Amino acid sequence: MFHPARPDKTMSGFDLIIYGSEFRRFGEELERLRVRSDSKAVFLITRDGQLIASAGETGGLDTSGLAALAAANLAATRELTGLIGQRESGGFLLEGEGGSVQIAPIGQRLVIVVLFDSRTSVGLVRLRVKQAGQKFLDILREAELTAGGNRQSGPDALPFAGITDEDMDSLFSF
Repeated sequence: MFHPARPDKTMSGFDLIIYGSEFRRFGEELERLRVRSDSKAVFLITRDGQLIASAGETGGLDTSGLAALAAANLAATRELTGLIGQRESGGFLLEGEGGSVQIAPIGQRLVIVVLFDSRTSVGLVRLRVKQAGQKFLDILREAELTAGGNRQSGPDALPFAGITDEDMDSLFSF
């Protein structure tokens, strides 16, 4: 099941508004990734730890906390690799007795987090994440274009500034 979350904050400092069509596409791709990798749950987060969406067995999980910790782990790993003169890796794996977590950066702003157990292999998870990465970036790019086309200029611009009472009435069928 797909679970939409809060809008993302872009690197430029403006709020990125992700509309329903992009949320649905993120959800479809997350669910496809979960099924194809035979994983328990999959999360799409920003590098600053904001949960965008999730799919799979997320009940009982602190998904906001998981997103924040995954992003912090990725940032710490990036800094550690820099200290020893290495480039940022393609992510990392945390293995435990009850399951594993794959954390993989996708482009400059997104991160995929995959929770899986012994039903699947690390290699399959990494392959499926790599295959799905470009699709997530394409959806994000479209969301940025859509939001940019609807965004009014200026620091005080509101995301719903152009919506009329008639628009609201038709939306809620009054």
